Amino acid sequence: MVSCVWNKGVADVKGVMQQLVRILVLGSLGLLLQQLSLGEQTLQAQIPSISSVEIARGRMSEAPMQPQLAIDADDVIHATYGVGNRVYHIRSKDGGKSFSGPVDISFAKVMSLGMRRGPRITASEGTICITSIGGDVGKGRDGDILARCSRDGGKLWSDAVCVNDVEGSAREGLHAMASGSDGFVCCVWLDLWNQATELMASMSTDGGGIMVTESVGIQITERQHL
Repeated sequence: MVSCVWNKGVADVKGVMQQLVRILVLGSLGLLLQQLSLGEQTLQAQIPSISSVEIARGRMSEAPMQPQLAIDADDVIHATYGVGNRVYHIRSKDGGKSFSGPVDISFAKVMSLGMRRGPRITASEGTICITSIGGDVGKGRDGDILARCSRDGGKLWSDAVCVNDVEGSAREGLHAMASGSDGFVCCVWLDLWNQATELMASMSTDGGGIMVTESVGIQITERQHL
């Protein structure tokens, strides 16, 4: 059985950040996400003073994977994770003490999931943006970054839009997102359109609704590491 958990016991953003710092001293952010996906028992063993609440559970192909978090301007915690080829969104209005039921916002594609591949989320200026990489075939043979946005806290979601501008070029399956003020969102990914692995970026000024793609001028070789 695999479950995703959120450590509770804080009711404000400052408390949430302090809690994350405590976890980060165990290692890198990648280690944190790995521990979250491994389940409640792992986290409780290393941080026994912090209780936890289960936010998703499943076995085998139905196991929740690759959870990601974002906090909006109203201190609401938003989370996304993948289960098979499905993407879910949940939220907490009480600082992580409890979470809403999952909303399926799947992109109707074969999704890249696992080994640091999975959905990403940002919350900026009243807009939640979730992205996922998927294709009709999957397994690295095709793949586009698809984005869906919500402007009402996660109740309704827009149709999926493609972030990369060359079809199938995001099939490596690795991407990341960050947001700033005034609705600015940036998505970066490993792109394979030019018969080489390049780092590409797409920017949005409306929370992720419209993305403009451009190369950041970095070609990744076998000896380079992100």
